[in-house]
Amino acid sequence: MRRALALTLLLIALVAGGVPVGVGAALARDADEAAVERATYKVFRLQLKGLFDVLYDRLHPDARAVVAEDVVVGWHRIEFANKRTNDLIIDDIDFGEWTWEVTGETYADAAAVAYTHVYWTDGATVEEEGVLRLVKHGKEWGWFFGETKEFLDEQTARFTDIDPLTVSPFANQLDADIDLFWARAFDAAGRDYPRPEGIVGFDGPIATDCGTAYPGDAPAFYCPFDETIYYEIGFRDEITADMGDFSWVSIVAHEWGHHVQDTLKLRALQRSAKTGALTVKESELQADCLAGAYSQDAEIRGWLDPGDLDEANSLFEYAGDPPGTSADDMGAHGNGKERRRAFTKGYGGGIAACDLEL
Repeated sequence: MRRALALTLLLIALVAGGVPVGVGAALARDADEAAVERATYKVFRLQLKGLFDVLYDRLHPDARAVVAEDVVVGWHRIEFANKRTNDLIIDDIDFGEWTWEVTGETYADAAAVAYTHVYWTDGATVEEEGVLRLVKHGKEWGWFFGETKEFLDEQTARFTDIDPLTVSPFANQLDADIDLFWARAFDAAGRDYPRPEGIVGFDGPIATDCGTAYPGDAPAFYCPFDETIYYEIGFRDEITADMGDFSWVSIVAHEWGHHVQDTLKLRALQRSAKTGALTVKESELQADCLAGAYSQDAEIRGWLDPGDLDEANSLFEYAGDPPGTSADDMGAHGNGKERRRAFTKGYGGGIAACDLEL
């Protein structure tokens, strides 16, 4: 009703040769509201895609002058490491004066966006309410990181000058250990290590950049398009209960191996004779081998418990292809003996034994 009335008054004003002051202000406010909505959804989509460096660039210039990029990126990496966002609902937009407590600066042209954030974490759907602060600069609306100085000081201490070889952004200790194994391996080879964007559990349909994943269809997989490892919560619980904790770690390490393969552009859908890339079965067995290489490193560091290697070996032999599966099958992983042999090869010889060069 408000928009319809504004348009009617605008038409009258145009016929009369002018625009009423009240109508002009209303239209300007409508334009600002639309711009704030676009800026908010842009922030959300960058979080969703894990483009945290780009997200930093969309901070208000005053915020960028105070907050280091490592702080914003580091906080978001941990916040979204085991979280997959599905939706954002803007509940209200309130315009008015706002003071950023971090610097004490007061902004007359500010917007407070109240939202409900819907996301997956550990297989459960969670609704989180919050407020995003934006301030207009030029024709753009920039967002602010942190409401208080105490919060910003805490995050600055947490993420400034952190050694990426000793501190992982993944909150789960098991995931973090695999992550740091690969961080050290890439560093030793003099290469940059692009971490996976997340490790996400689900117990219902979940949208991924590889399509919607349904429980029972793919209990654990790596999606190269959003660089995320997904797993079904019930599958993890079943493996852990029946075969032990390290069996589950080995599955995650296998999927992490696919992330490394794709980082190095080793996988393709075509036959290796035509492309030089690994076949599906070859890539799966190499991922088993890389899980073994991680296990070797973990044992050297004293991280394994008695029986952990037995759990991993039992897992890979149990998870072999059914008899009669063709090596050309797009779902081929290798039979139980082949998979166990591949894991043992990596455990005995490390990454180099897996025919992988960093």
